[in-house]
Amino acid sequence: MFNLNCLKASAVALFLFSAASHPVFGMEGEDNTKPVTVKKVVIQKYLPAGSSQEYIGRASELCTLIMEAPQLEILHDGRDDIPANTVVRDYGWSFRPNPVAVCELLEFCHAQKSTVRGIEVGPGHGYEASLILLTKRVQLTAYEKQSKQCVLVRGNVLGTMQGVDPTVAWDKIFYPKCNDFIDVKFGDKFEGQYALLNANKVVHFLDPVETDTFFDKVALLLKPGGRLFLTAVTPKPKSKFEAFIEKQKGSKYPGYVFYRQENRLNAEWTDIVGEPDIVLVRAPSANEKCAHFMQSVRQVNDDIAFSVTDRVMHYHTGETLTNALGKRFRVLKLTMMSPDEIGGNASFQEDMIHIVAERVAEEK
Repeated sequence: MFNLNCLKASAVALFLFSAASHPVFGMEGEDNTKPVTVKKVVIQKYLPAGSSQEYIGRASELCTLIMEAPQLEILHDGRDDIPANTVVRDYGWSFRPNPVAVCELLEFCHAQKSTVRGIEVGPGHGYEASLILLTKRVQLTAYEKQSKQCVLVRGNVLGTMQGVDPTVAWDKIFYPKCNDFIDVKFGDKFEGQYALLNANKVVHFLDPVETDTFFDKVALLLKPGGRLFLTAVTPKPKSKFEAFIEKQKGSKYPGYVFYRQENRLNAEWTDIVGEPDIVLVRAPSANEKCAHFMQSVRQVNDDIAFSVTDRVMHYHTGETLTNALGKRFRVLKLTMMSPDEIGGNASFQEDMIHIVAERVAEEK
């Protein structure tokens, strides 16, 4: 039993389950990242040839805002008030784009000779969608499973893009859809109709069956020569996650794990102090779905307490992702990125693996 007085109980609930709702880019938010030097994204070289100086200037301002954007929570349906010690399925945060990955994405968009169709899965607050649209080469459909977040991203992107270039009917180019990409039924008419699919920090929320479904759909939708841009969490070297995965070698997805993490709270229980500690890593049980998430408090005495996170996540490696892609794709680039390299803070963000893969033509 926790010895919680009303004041501390309120503080813990606020700290553990805070919600952010920021409708435009560049506003201050629930930012758990520290400023670090990141690779500068020069958006001008990805804009259409002959762009006006006004468009270049506004696009550059928007790009700067996006690349310095705060970390914000995804708005979840039916989660306005969640008491502590409640198990939910959590679908994460919206982060600023990864500079290296987004430049590869924009280079591919810019290289298109005419307008192509693209898909984004899990658009967050619309950061990368807006950068893609700035190239004026992609008609983009974005799949967001949370209806509140879908409304938010639609307003973010269309409102922002209208300000950058009011002469473009952006609502005819950007289509946010409130659907879980995993559940959408794509018929034969969609086969090979898309030139790119972007999924930034999404697949680690999918269990092994959902992961297979995801890659099957990507293979169906992308045309030969089409590109998949994918970023997912990966185990830190020498971590308990890496050790667990090494022991699970031989299974198709050895990175499907349950973990318990403890974070020391300050005396008021309103903030984390010190480094997080992973105290347990194991295989999830049958009733623990991926993205299973619960936070509680372990109290030691009146002054010492720990925030306890129980979670099921799907950690990916180059080997697991390459196996999942199979012969339908050719991996063009695989990059490992630490939080420092992508503009984050190692206390709150994990290492990432980024893959660029090309859809190959299958033999008939």
